[in-house]
Amino acid sequence: MENSNVKENLEVLFEKFKNMIKVETVVGEAVQIGDTTLVPFVDVTFGFGTGTNHCTANKSQESGGGGGGAKMEPSAILVIKGDRIELFNIKGNPYSSSFDRLIGLVPDLVSKLKSDKYIYLNDEQ
Repeated sequence: MENSNVKENLEVLFEKFKNMIKVETVVGEAVQIGDTTLVPFVDVTFGFGTGTNHCTANKSQESGGGGGGAKMEPSAILVIKGDRIELFNIKGNPYSSSFDRLIGLVPDLVSKLKSDKYIYLNDEQ
């Protein structure tokens, strides 16, 4: 494999990743629940790696490769209700995984929504 092929392949790889990345991937789509709006924020991490090898044992051979990866992790939730705006940080909470952190926010969100006289969580109210 020639160095120019490796270079061309890497340029195509990086161009494809560049086209994939958009601002919308950082701020999630707003979710409306009654008069409350929830907006998720997500941390996006990208990593790329490349390498080439040139062997001269019996005959000259070249090889190369490249790759990349991405990770998306929820970091905060913006809660908008009437004139109040609150930001709940998901990172740094004592929960071990992103899913657990989201579940851990449910009681706070439910108590805030429960205070609204139009939302009933059971038939006794």
